[in-house]
Amino acid sequence: MTVIDAHVHLWDLAARPQPWTAEFPALQRSFLLPDLELVLDSHGVDAAVAVQAGDTTGETLDLLQFPMRHPAVTSVVAGMRTAAEVRTAVRYLAEPVPDAAWTELEASARLGETAHAGEDPYTDRRRRA
Repeated sequence: MTVIDAHVHLWDLAARPQPWTAEFPALQRSFLLPDLELVLDSHGVDAAVAVQAGDTTGETLDLLQFPMRHPAVTSVVAGMRTAAEVRTAVRYLAEPVPDAAWTELEASARLGETAHAGEDPYTDRRRRA
């Protein structure tokens, strides 16, 4: 049986601050794909639906790329307020994120803090899928 977590948030507070977390100190840290990997694996969960945490178009556009990049993120729930934002998001989906951008993100110190030494959570997950 496949188990899917239907509501997770992914954010990098250095790139996109989440002011609403001020009331919740435990949430005042970035939660990125390697963090998600660890949580899913430790609880026997196969995949997740990423839900938008903030209310910016930029975050929506970032979020829509995750299922195309990582097999653990099977879907997204993105907030869009206007027809123009929907059209922008649809156009954005047609434009792949350059591999160099993903390589830079994967190699960043922020992501490296959460992965186990010697593990590559991106390729390891793909091998298991």
